[in-house]
Amino acid sequence: MRSWFFRIFSVLSLFVVFVFNMGEISEVGDMEWVYRAVPSNIPYAAIFLLNLAQSIIAVFLSSEFIKRDRKQDTTEVFYVRSMSNGTYLFGKAWSILSIFLLINVAALVMALIFNLLALNTSVDWRAYLYYPLLISLPTLVFVIGLSSLLMGIIRNQALTFVILVGYILSTLLYIRGSHDFLFDYMAYYQSLFHSSITGFGDWEGILRLRSMYTFFGLGFMFFSILILQRLPQSRWMNAASLALGLSFTGTAIFLGYQHLERYHQRLELPQQMIALNNEYLEHPQIDISEHQIELEQGDYYFTATSRIKGAALEDAREFVFNLNPGLQVQSVTAGGQSLDFKRELQLLFISWDRPVAAGTPLELTINYSGTIDETACYLDISPEQKNLDTYRFLFEIGQRYAYVQPEFLLLTPEAQWYPQAGVGYSDTSPFWYRKDFIDYQLTVKTLPGMYPVSQVDGRETADDTYLFAPEHALSQLSLSVGNYQKSSFEADSLTFSAYYVAGHDYFKDAFPDIRDTLPDIIRERLGDFERRSGLKYPFREFRMIEVPGQFKSFDRTWTSLHQTNQAGMVYIPEKGLYSRNLDFTGSVKRQSRWNQNRNLAPEELQMRVLRGFLQEFFRFKNIRTDNQGGNTVVEESINPYYQFVQFYELCNNLDAREWPVMNRIFESYLRVENDGPADWVRRNSGSTQEELANMVLQEKSFAEVLTLKENTELIDNVIELKGEVLFSMIQAQAESGRFREFITRLLEEYRFKNLSFETFRSRIQEEFGVDLTQYMENWFNQTTMPRFLIGTPIAEQVQSGNREMTRVWFRASNLGGAAGVIKSTLFPGDQEDKLLYLAPGQTKEVAYLSVSKPAGIRFNTLASGNLPNKIEYNFEKIDETTITNATEGQELADQPISLKNEGEIVVDNEDPDFEFTHYEEVSRLRKWLRPAGADGFKYQGTRVWRPPLNWTATTDDHFFGDFIRSAFYIKAGDGTKEAKWKVPVPEAGRYDVFYHVYKDDSFNWNRDMRGNYQFIIPHENGVDRPSIELTRESREGWVSLGDYNFPADTITITLSNESRLQAIFADAVKLVKRD
Repeated sequence: MRSWFFRIFSVLSLFVVFVFNMGEISEVGDMEWVYRAVPSNIPYAAIFLLNLAQSIIAVFLSSEFIKRDRKQDTTEVFYVRSMSNGTYLFGKAWSILSIFLLINVAALVMALIFNLLALNTSVDWRAYLYYPLLISLPTLVFVIGLSSLLMGIIRNQALTFVILVGYILSTLLYIRGSHDFLFDYMAYYQSLFHSSITGFGDWEGILRLRSMYTFFGLGFMFFSILILQRLPQSRWMNAASLALGLSFTGTAIFLGYQHLERYHQRLELPQQMIALNNEYLEHPQIDISEHQIELEQGDYYFTATSRIKGAALEDAREFVFNLNPGLQVQSVTAGGQSLDFKRELQLLFISWDRPVAAGTPLELTINYSGTIDETACYLDISPEQKNLDTYRFLFEIGQRYAYVQPEFLLLTPEAQWYPQAGVGYSDTSPFWYRKDFIDYQLTVKTLPGMYPVSQVDGRETADDTYLFAPEHALSQLSLSVGNYQKSSFEADSLTFSAYYVAGHDYFKDAFPDIRDTLPDIIRERLGDFERRSGLKYPFREFRMIEVPGQFKSFDRTWTSLHQTNQAGMVYIPEKGLYSRNLDFTGSVKRQSRWNQNRNLAPEELQMRVLRGFLQEFFRFKNIRTDNQGGNTVVEESINPYYQFVQFYELCNNLDAREWPVMNRIFESYLRVENDGPADWVRRNSGSTQEELANMVLQEKSFAEVLTLKENTELIDNVIELKGEVLFSMIQAQAESGRFREFITRLLEEYRFKNLSFETFRSRIQEEFGVDLTQYMENWFNQTTMPRFLIGTPIAEQVQSGNREMTRVWFRASNLGGAAGVIKSTLFPGDQEDKLLYLAPGQTKEVAYLSVSKPAGIRFNTLASGNLPNKIEYNFEKIDETTITNATEGQELADQPISLKNEGEIVVDNEDPDFEFTHYEEVSRLRKWLRPAGADGFKYQGTRVWRPPLNWTATTDDHFFGDFIRSAFYIKAGDGTKEAKWKVPVPEAGRYDVFYHVYKDDSFNWNRDMRGNYQFIIPHENGVDRPSIELTRESREGWVSLGDYNFPADTITITLSNESRLQAIFADAVKLVKRD
């Protein structure tokens, strides 16, 4: 411990661990729930943080000892003594290792103290042994061995240190988790999360990689013995060192080879399965009507018998089913007779001895056993998507898709744990997907002391044997078996149940002051959702079932349903570790701290926490932002616990084989929640995901989008947008407020069975006279889009009958080549969307009535050529009128809207007559730090606190524009960067010159913000340099720059970036000829 470098870094490392524990675990700090929900995360976090620092310190110390010994002439003493190289090197290595182990103990003791003092958690004593052995020990052995070997070869400490630090940084920043964490010697990216239910998620992979690096380190140490320059060693010592070095290194290489074999298998198997699905996509199938499953749980396997009843869909002898490739089929029988069958990976082909005619009833029994190969799950999700860190905690939680273990069993439909008709995912056609409602019956025999949970309550028929018989036909079946306990209550004939692992009942005392009213509050929140959606919860019970934290589900193109949601139930990760809203006691304390000046009663604090918890189930999307190189990147994903799927996806289905993902489209229309990012997110990112989807549709048809290999993150937004367009057009054409009511009745009629598209189409036509087929072809295959111009809305006070109301009227034109719909919403007040249908070339004058006095109106142009597609107008005043008997309505108008009045000349930044000066960046560092593709999208976010150094395009509905409302902006500077508008003047004369002013958010933050825009305007009498002074009180829109005499020529109006403002915006200029 003589090195000051070691002392400083050790103290700093322990200080970081202390600060982390204080800030994330103790009540003094943020009390992050993920660390307390699963107590093993507390020592994991301590060792994780320490390991990063000790890796660098170990490099320095292990490469230093030879140099230090030489400098102090201590090596000569050793050289004359009978001490072998092995004794010398391993003695030095052990001294370094022992010191670091003491630091690890200190960090763990610190973590244990915080663990014992933490709120609402326990201590996982095994984790305090696991993590130093699995993280610190392999890392230190590998670093010491590699440093010693390189020092012995290079014989230059500085160069050795640079090489090793470079290696460390490359693994952290560049190589990262490549090849399934093969190069992650620090276990920085590999998940070592230890679930309190099932333990490590991939114990085999963890043990293999950590052992590999330990053996590499030991092998390098023995090779170092051979090259250490000392007195000659005995032949026996040299031979033993060489043999042990080769043995340890060979073992490490073998483990690495095994790891790579598994990695390549995980890459190849999904591709092989997809190819097989593509090949047999049109193979004959049967339509299953009843399915009885008998399952017996084993230690790391299960056995099952599947009894299927159905009918052939076409004439054939052989029919195809899919079943997880980790399950082996023992026999297939029908009527007591064995049937021929063959397996090809996940596909099961069953053959009859004679042709079977279409519609013929079939019964067969399939016996199978084995385990679940999780590589076969989520074939549609790329390896890159699977490896994305969704939650972004300090360390990776890991991913599991099924569990077959003695202490826990979890089987969802994605695991293909029972035979299903047809093939699975195909990347050549969307027609692989089929959804059938089947009468399931499940019998489960568990290991002793375990309790199974499925879609309905299980009835115990014998020791450890339970029968599940759902009362409705279901589209899928799932099963979990664990050491479950149940807590439930009933409210208004609906049962709410929580199935939790023994010892995880922390929630029982969470709301002591509102416990009596808890059922009514939850039922009322569900009732609110039912009223807004117009749909009733279709099941008798709602279940929350605890599962291990690594259980993972993904967004899919064809459905918003996650595997976390099953009919009448939702799988919650252990103690809800991903959301602090499930840290009930901690949330109450945080609410109390945040509202300490408001003296809120305990009941109110607990109500707020409960509302936050319930919102987890009624929020459609998770939206998060990330700053990459100064750009705000928005990432959207479907909330895996969103419960609207219970109201539609799990009990209804619009079966439209000719129109893929039609069921998802229909669901997007029915959904009442449509979460979007806040306004500031849109301004900072440059566009919403919906607008990006809109841009994709401007270049590709919906049919083409569904087969895209790139921009897959936007396909979900495209589906949502196209669904909103289709049903908004139908509803607008129906001109009836009964459309939603009609849809609700139709869904009630077809609960738990398929609704064919033809039936859906004919019922709409009968009820409203609208033929859905007239829209479908263009909607699916057309790229032409509507382009809207909307006139400035006017609000006025009118009389309608005996009531005083506000009338809002405006004109709108569709100048595009396709029909479209504009959604309008008055705010605040009437939250109901008004729909305006406009055919190509059509202009309408529209009037809406409101009982309240709205502050403004919002327009949403949906899928169109408009950007932004959401435009907001605020009413400066509501005009008083004497109008009586005012009504709502739409009337066709003859003249389309024009943004230019007669005699006006407008040049916008989108016009070819606009140009600006551009300078290439000369800072090589800035270029390196800019993320790849940062300049790929034309319109960027508006970041006035950090404006760009060059003119950059951005969008906002406050800018001027016809279909695209945009401007260019730049950081204010010395006036060397200019924007220019070349304005053609057709006739000499005197003109008023105007500039369209936009005021950014900095005027809202800083009331003292003041600056000007400086222009250069040449005219017949010379050159003027007018300016516009901007303050918090100055207005936006067209502002005069003066009047000038211009010749019949092209004049250039110049705006410089010289200003005291933070940013300058170049939008549009306008000339108006004087009479």
